[in-house]
Parts: sequence; C-alpha cells; structure tokens
Amino acid sequence: VKSGDAFKQVKETRVKQDNEWKDVLVTKVKEGGTWKTVNVNYERTDVSITSNTANFNLLTHLNNAGKSTGTRPQMVNITVSNSYVYSANSTAALDIGNLSAVGGIPHRVRILVKDDGNIIGMSGTAGAAGNNTSVGTDGGNGGDAIKTKDGVELYIENYGTIAGGGGGGGGGGYPVTSSNKIGKSTRLNSSH
Repeated sequence: VKSGDAFKQVKETRVKQDNEWKDVLVTKVKEGGTWKTVNVNYERTDVSITSNTANFNLLTHLNNAGKSTGTRPQMVNITVSNSYVYSANSTAALDIGNLSAVGGIPHRVRILVKDDGNIIGMSGTAGAAGNNTSVGTDGGNGGDAIKTKDGVELYIENYGTIAGGGGGGGGGGYPVTSSNKIGKSTRLNSSH
C-alpha cells in the first residue's frame, strides 16, 4: 500500500461492514486477468520452550491458548533454548503434524533451536534375548524428533541438536554350534 510517497507492507486487512471493522482472512488482487493472493491474515504466536518438555504438541498448545486453529491460518515461532524437548513414548518429541490447512492455506511454523537447545526422539526398545533354541529379536525403531505434514510450511533454524532416537539393540542369541566331519560339536567363534 502506498502511504504518502512510501510503500508499506500490509500486515492485516480489515473491511467495514455494518459499521463494524472485520478481519479479512485472505486479500487478493486481480493482475492481468488472474487473482493473486497478496496477504494472508495469519494469527501470530510466539512459543518459548526454556525448560525440559516431553511430547510438545503444537495444536494442543495453540488450542489451550485460545487460538483459532481450525478457522484461521497460524504463524508460529517456536524457540527452544537451554532445554530438551524429548519424546517419552512413541510420539514425536515436537509434533506439529495435527494442524490442517485452512481454506487451502497452510500454517507457517518456524523452529529456532539455539546452541543450548535440543529436540530428541525416544530411543527404540531393546530386542528380547534368545534362548537355547532361538536367536534374539530385533530392537524397536527410534522415535521422531519432529512430526509434520502437508498442512504446514516448516522452517527450521538449528544451532543446537535435532535428533531422532536411535534404534534399540537386538537381543542376544544362544551360541550357534555345528558339527565337523569327525562328529565333534564345535562352537563357532566370530573373533577368528
């Protein structure tokens, strides 16, 4: 918008209807016969995580703060500093995957992990030990650090640590034996 001799960026658009000012969700202009989006009236939120936090769910956080997640696109800045965001179960440490686009407009989420910040997925479960007739089982998969989906534009600026959990170790097995040509049982040793 031109104000005086200078152009200024539009941060939000409102229209007066029935003597009341109302927010416009999306502002479009027709340029060369084509409608183009020039402004989206995002609902803005800053989230600062400064203490250890298990299973942070952005949708739950925004809903608890009274945000309009289902009717208005969100623009969220998440800063992680001097703390760990971690998964304590099979869900992601930081879950932004429950947000769905509003009217085809994706939410925008920026995650800033400072040098003393961490987002860490849970480690996988250990495999079960074998017995005298079987080998051990595989360990479980590690957990995700961050979960997202199509309804979110995600921007990450990382100076700390973002890491999925490592897989769990496989369970130990019983020693395998085999017979040699003269009928003696010999233990196979992998160190030779």
